[in-house]
Amino acid sequence: MTEINYKDFAKIELATYNLEAFEIDQELALESVAKELEEVVKDLNREETQAARYKHLKIPNATKEDYWEHLIELDQHQKILCGIRHMGGNPDLPFVHLISNFDIQPADLVELYHQKLVDYFKLFKPQYIRYYTADEMNENKMGSCYLVQKAGVIKALPPHSEESKIELIDPVDDSYYDWYKAGYDAFHKANPDLKPHVPINGKGSMEECRKQGLLKMVHSQNEKMGLIAAIREDFLGAKGIYFTEIFINEKYKGKGLAKNIQRKFIDQATQEDDFVWGTIEYQNHPSFKTALANKRLPIRFENFIKI
Repeated sequence: MTEINYKDFAKIELATYNLEAFEIDQELALESVAKELEEVVKDLNREETQAARYKHLKIPNATKEDYWEHLIELDQHQKILCGIRHMGGNPDLPFVHLISNFDIQPADLVELYHQKLVDYFKLFKPQYIRYYTADEMNENKMGSCYLVQKAGVIKALPPHSEESKIELIDPVDDSYYDWYKAGYDAFHKANPDLKPHVPINGKGSMEECRKQGLLKMVHSQNEKMGLIAAIREDFLGAKGIYFTEIFINEKYKGKGLAKNIQRKFIDQATQEDDFVWGTIEYQNHPSFKTALANKRLPIRFENFIKI
């Protein structure tokens, strides 16, 4: 593969973040985005990763090599990084992930795909191209949104009167996961259309949160009512925590408790200057509402355009 200048791609990617509300070191942010891009591409192009995707997805007529992340050179200066993805790991929901080292309008993506990329991906029969923007695309009903805020802003919010009754307890082992999984199984059974958009986290990722002391069981008056989890992960090169889960038992949903649980967790687990961030699917309305209630701002939007 031709040597990739990840910083060129990172400059375009960084422009898909609306950072007007935050003081961000632009050079540090650029280095962070470039590093993440490089790590993702190298991981996806590892033989072990390709073999695992091939084995899991079982796409007819595909080979391991078809999961390669491609560098496409349109000319001496304009280049594209692209690869096949599957929404929620579902083999029936393929799409093409595409980033460029030059500005390109969403309306031109489909034409570019059919002119230059279709032969790389046609056996997967992808339905969409994914791209990111700093502003919300009103016509888009799929995808997720980055929601971000400084911890100090959230910690300054007045605690709810019921917050003092909430206890955040460290699980002693991994037995919490069976309870968590049973709750998700019930949720997906009742809401099958949301399963691709509100997936359960794997045990490995949840255990990483627990090892960092950022997975808590939520109790109220000695009754288990939920779970909240995050991981220490920088935001554009600045110190932060990334929310991976907030799960509320069905009995306690609809009472506004998620906002209070999240605020209390942030109060205990962060410093004032930490960034609190995460991605939430558009269709996950309760989580969106919780994040907005805690003053997190939507600053980057995942979009899909039909091929």
